[in-house]
Amino acid sequence: MKYAIISKACQCLFFLILMCGIACEHTGSTCCNYGQVFRGQWDDFYLRALACIERSNFQQALTDFQSSLERRPPSKQFDRRMVRTYGMHYLDYFPNREMGFVYYLQNQYQKALQYLDRSIHTEPSAKAYYYRNQVKKKLETLKSRPGLVLTEPCMLTKSTCEIWRSQMPFVIAGTAKDQHCIDSITIQKQPIWIDHGAKTIDFKKNLIYQEGKHQICIQVMNIQGVAIEKQIILNVDQTGPTISIQKGHALDSVKIRAQDQSGQMTLFINNAFILSQKNQILDYQMPWPKGDSEIRICVNDRCKNKTCGTVTYAKLFQPPEISALIADNQGLIHSDISSPSGGLKTVNIHFNEQDFMTVYTDFVTISGHIDSSSPIARVMVNETPLRIQISKNIYFSRQVNLEPGKNQVWVFAKSLSGQFQRKALHIERKIPSVYHHQYRYGITMHSLHVNGSEKNTVGLTDGWGVIRSRIISQNNWACIYSTIFKCKADFV
Repeated sequence: MKYAIISKACQCLFFLILMCGIACEHTGSTCCNYGQVFRGQWDDFYLRALACIERSNFQQALTDFQSSLERRPPSKQFDRRMVRTYGMHYLDYFPNREMGFVYYLQNQYQKALQYLDRSIHTEPSAKAYYYRNQVKKKLETLKSRPGLVLTEPCMLTKSTCEIWRSQMPFVIAGTAKDQHCIDSITIQKQPIWIDHGAKTIDFKKNLIYQEGKHQICIQVMNIQGVAIEKQIILNVDQTGPTISIQKGHALDSVKIRAQDQSGQMTLFINNAFILSQKNQILDYQMPWPKGDSEIRICVNDRCKNKTCGTVTYAKLFQPPEISALIADNQGLIHSDISSPSGGLKTVNIHFNEQDFMTVYTDFVTISGHIDSSSPIARVMVNETPLRIQISKNIYFSRQVNLEPGKNQVWVFAKSLSGQFQRKALHIERKIPSVYHHQYRYGITMHSLHVNGSEKNTVGLTDGWGVIRSRIISQNNWACIYSTIFKCKADFV
């Protein structure tokens, strides 16, 4: 009896081993025994795949997970808890999550992220979240970050720098580096021309900005899609400091006040350095130099805008007829000395330049004098207000950018009593003949020829369009005329 029981047990064990071998042979896989009879159903493939993971048979596990999904209805090929297999048997079914886990173990992080995201989308689980975070960390460590070093306008080592400028164009230059390859360089989302991808690319761009504060973003991206950004805060200041000169509290003393938006000014008197101060207001009081009949006062700001004026002792300490200040054309200057009673009744604007003028540059500095019997409270040049201190006499100077052709520069002044005047200066900007198209370099793009005939294909046409747009986008070329296969681009 005892031997009969042992014999039957051996027969059963042999049968199970045989069935496992048949199943493994049937699927062409290395046997991953999961303790059940393999029936070829979707749950059998899933359970065997889990067993294959335990035995580090990752390739077979991926195959079985995929086979399990394919045996499910299309509407049910996703991860889900408590899936009914047969009868009252249920199973937590996570093939996508487990495939993501297997790809993670195989260092295939992009595929792992794809399957883990799919699992979380249909049935979130702590395991899927954990390994998705691990995958993202691995991807970040594998990505190389490009480098960006600016050489102009400043050696930018931090992510942001702030600078002040008065003259245009504003030049941005630097070097982009990456251990693999640079894909793109953009300034204010405008691409910089790159002839071909390389690990190191030098770039340079000229920009034009109006007076005011501007944020400029420079971005470098490598072929992996990793980008680095740096910002330049550009303050364009094209107006010189304003200077107010009046009698001081002490006998024969002079009180000087200068104002400028740049927040940094340097004071010179009779070409001698007096002081430098970081503030938007500079106050200085001094006794009148003995033996001098006049003094010359100049104030420079941080952008090298300069305002100068000459004041005489007689005009400052004796009642003047009109003004105690003589200003040159380098800045904005005014005096607090009152006009005599019964003087001017209106606001008057006087330009130092002719009302009609012709220039050959892209900007010009205009200057003039405004006087009124009532203190002047507001002055604007082309609707841009100037920083002034209320006074009856104001001398102004400002740089104005010009477009090719005819330009108008409007100056508006208004006093506290409500009197105002608006006056225009007419300026024509001409382009020198040496800069005309016929005297500039040109490039002509011709179509390809095969055995003397044009190769007229859509792909070729699109290719020429890309080349044409890339060249013209540099703003140094203009398309004079264009056909399907030919565009003559002249340097402008």
